This record gives sequence, structure tokens and C-alpha cells, in this order.
Amino acid sequence: AMSLQNVIVMIVFAVLGVGVLSVSLSVEDEDTRIAQANASIDDLSLTLTRTACFGTCPIYSLSVTSDGTARFEGVAYTDTEGVAETRLSAAKLSEFVKEIVRADFFGYKQDDQCVVFKTDHPSVILKVLWHGRKRSADVILGCEKRLPDPIPALVDSIDKIVTIMQWIGYTEKEWR
Repeated sequence: AMSLQNVIVMIVFAVLGVGVLSVSLSVEDEDTRIAQANASIDDLSLTLTRTACFGTCPIYSLSVTSDGTARFEGVAYTDTEGVAETRLSAAKLSEFVKEIVRADFFGYKQDDQCVVFKTDHPSVILKVLWHGRKRSADVILGCEKRLPDPIPALVDSIDKIVTIMQWIGYTEKEWR
């Protein structure tokens, strides 16, 4: 007969095995999601808006659609004020989707509690529509939170992919 200790040891190993299995599955799921993302840029639409701060932060909006149209509208503190457009390659659109998936944009839990709040910072508003899913995130960049917030890094990635500096300019500005 099995002793109680042996049964407990078997249960512990079974639970640990399930834990290891679920970790490996989540990594595999992430790879699968990124692979699916690469194949499906056909219905992507995003809008990124940066608001004013108590300084010279660039104020603009950027919209990107699945046909590759990137539309910039500079409001203030940008070299291009008004509307400018460019065409993005399918590879660039795939980069957007990879970043959205990597940030878990549709799944992360938004934390509205600021641990530290700096009032002179701008906000970013990111709206994404993709595969029938729609989410909007509004983040004050001066708000440090308890939970990690993927939005600041995600919007920086979006700016880099579209080469936002072509419209903002490289002159000295209070940036973010």
C-alpha cells in the first residue's frame, strides 16, 4: 500500500508538471499569436493621439489603416503642422501587429491608480481595431502605476515604426 507521504509527493509532482506544461503552452500560444498576426494585417486600424503638456511636447495624431496609409496631423510643436500622409509597406504593418500582440493590448488589465502623479506630462490615447476587436487606452505619461502598463512602450514603438520624427523634426523639444 502507498503511504500518505508518497501520495502527497505524487500530487505535488503532478501539480508542478501541470504548471510547467501551462508555462510552455503560454509561450507557444504567444508564438502562435505572433504567427497569426503576421498573416493578418488586412483589417488593422489604429489611431494614436498625443496631447499637450505644460511645455513644448509635440501634439499630434497619427492614424494607420490596413492599406498602408499613415496619416499624421500635427497640431503644435511639430515641424509639420497640418496633415501629411505616407504609405507603409506590408512589413511595417506586420511590425505594428507584432507590437500590439507583444503588448497584449487587448488582454492586459489597465491600472487606473497612480502611485506617483506628475501633472505636467502629456497623455497618449491609443485606439486599435483589429479582427473585430476594439480597445481604447488613455494613459497619462506622468502617472506611475502599480501594475506595469504596456502603452507607453507600445506607442513609442508605433512612433518608431512610422518614423514619426519625419514630421515632428529633430530640433530640441521637451519630448514626452
